[in-house]
Amino acid sequence: MAQRVLSRDDLRIKFGDYNNLKDVLDQVIRDFGHRPAVKYMKGNEVITRTSDEFFGDIKATASEFIRMGFYRKHIAIIGKNSYEWLVLYYAAMYSGCVSVPLSFASPADEVEELCGYADVEAVFYDEDLTATLNKVRDETGMKIYEMKAFMAGGYVADRVTEDGTIDNRTQKKDVATIMFTSGSTGKSKGVMLSNESFWANFVTLEYRSDSCLLILPLHHVATLTVANAYLGDAAELHIGDDPKQFVKYVSIMQSEATFVVPALLSVITTRLKKVDYDIKKLGWKLDHLLCGGATFPSGVISQLSKTGISIQQYYGTTELCGGLICGIMSDDNPTTIGDDIAYTMEATIIDGELCAHGSRMFSGYYKDEEGTNEVLYDGWYHTGDLARVDDKGNWYLTGRKKNLIILDNGENISPEEIETKLGICPDIAEVVVYGEGSFLHAEILPAFDIDASEESRQATRDRITAFVDNYNSNAAIYKRVPFTEFRDTPFEKNAAGKIQRPARG
Repeated sequence: MAQRVLSRDDLRIKFGDYNNLKDVLDQVIRDFGHRPAVKYMKGNEVITRTSDEFFGDIKATASEFIRMGFYRKHIAIIGKNSYEWLVLYYAAMYSGCVSVPLSFASPADEVEELCGYADVEAVFYDEDLTATLNKVRDETGMKIYEMKAFMAGGYVADRVTEDGTIDNRTQKKDVATIMFTSGSTGKSKGVMLSNESFWANFVTLEYRSDSCLLILPLHHVATLTVANAYLGDAAELHIGDDPKQFVKYVSIMQSEATFVVPALLSVITTRLKKVDYDIKKLGWKLDHLLCGGATFPSGVISQLSKTGISIQQYYGTTELCGGLICGIMSDDNPTTIGDDIAYTMEATIIDGELCAHGSRMFSGYYKDEEGTNEVLYDGWYHTGDLARVDDKGNWYLTGRKKNLIILDNGENISPEEIETKLGICPDIAEVVVYGEGSFLHAEILPAFDIDASEESRQATRDRITAFVDNYNSNAAIYKRVPFTEFRDTPFEKNAAGKIQRPARG
């Protein structure tokens, strides 16, 4: 089982004296020795890169960035998870470039728009996106480079110098990455994260495992945060490019830890249920799950606890470079987001809103002073999440400020609070609460078995109705849900696995 790291003082001292992320990576390189550093799959074959090969590729790519004249320039990385993606990302860190990770699902016009907004000078892409990037190049004249060809030296003619000496003079507060996240209006905002923001990633691994599977998209800050943390602990990074192939990756590469969203937890528990939660029958070494992005599906904690797998919940945002609050989950308190504040960070509640301060915090939104000032003031980042903390130090999210329901009778209600309470019902797979007039309504997706008969499905609906009735009998009048409707299909979700609330007229 993953073991708690009782003290990280040695790493904090080790990484304490640094100018930029090149210094941090140099220390990681020294710690690794000559062991395997990265594994990924090509078909059914596992490819292993030793630390010498991995960090050698990083340094060589960083040198090429310098020869191409990209020092301190903005370079975008777009593609599915791959060895090349990871090398390019760390090479940008090492050389002093500003990386701009983009979603591989973005259409050409969105890539063009975001690259223009972020002042990107070159885009590195995987070959599956050739048509998309050719269109961007034709429309803008932007430099584009296919990842594998670039790392193989296929663009020598584009060099501006033969001197690839890496003289990274960036400082702690200098921007290292611009990551796009949707703001309250739905418009993407470029979150500026500094060398200092990422430094804390490398020193704050709470539980030690020898390997970690990176299965969620690398352009998400959560996945990169996990990659940095495990790399900083000199652990193997296992790369998976398709969450639907999770079972294949974790079985063949024998990963001990991974970061998932709750929807993927359901896949894991379903597979374990088939072997009566005896993980040895699956041949897995998995013993630690890091999870974030939404509340847990009902009963998943108790199911996984049968296997000895520990679940560590994380709460964070792109603006906080990943995690702010975390904790090991248990059946006793399944709705908390944790009780441990991340190293170098502070958290507080101001007028019901969760706010944060510390070295991980972003420096602002790129070219958006107004948007920055809306959330970053008085020294604190205002997350937009409503929260509370109990007398034992457990933190809870109670909703989003922007999602507050204001009923005709003047009552203000957080839909997430009601959804969490209803979601405890094991027969409810998904639920969205909304207001209409003076009353709350709930739209519910029942947790039907795939081959359930209509009689069985109706029995499930009846149990849900009884559960909602019981909830209503104990809830304050204005928090009762007198109207419910059932749906047959899951709600649409964003890339992070969160339900996208349907627009209401």
